[in-house]
Amino acid sequence: MTQGDPSASGGQHWHGDPNPWGHNPQNQGHGAYPDQPMPANRVEAKGFLAALFDFSFQSFITVTFAKVIYAILLAVAVASWLLPAFSMMSESTGLGVALLFLGWIPGFVLVIIYRIALEVTVSMVRTSQNTAATREEIELLRRDLRAGA
Repeated sequence: MTQGDPSASGGQHWHGDPNPWGHNPQNQGHGAYPDQPMPANRVEAKGFLAALFDFSFQSFITVTFAKVIYAILLAVAVASWLLPAFSMMSESTGLGVALLFLGWIPGFVLVIIYRIALEVTVSMVRTSQNTAATREEIELLRRDLRAGA
């Protein structure tokens, strides 16, 4: 491994920069040039209700509310396990206890599926956001090249 090899320092460039090419799509504080600010998160700029009813789908609420969505899905999974178990105990104690001890398995599988689906959705949204930011930066560079030529 050489000093410039990203694997030599835990996946980071040897200068300590996580991205050796200088562009960090997560840093939305400034654009290609320090005096040209990038637009803020479109949900924050528009507000939640405006983003929710954006029929052009240029604003994304998925990343912002993924935590809330996941918490709701976890609550549904736990409720779908505990409520039938306690309800079954009034009918048959043995079946209720069995459902209490074994009923978590389908809920656990559902939580895994929920988590994977949310991660896929969030990664697609982030990919779209990063692609849009890259496109804007390329357009700025093209404009600068045309102006300098």
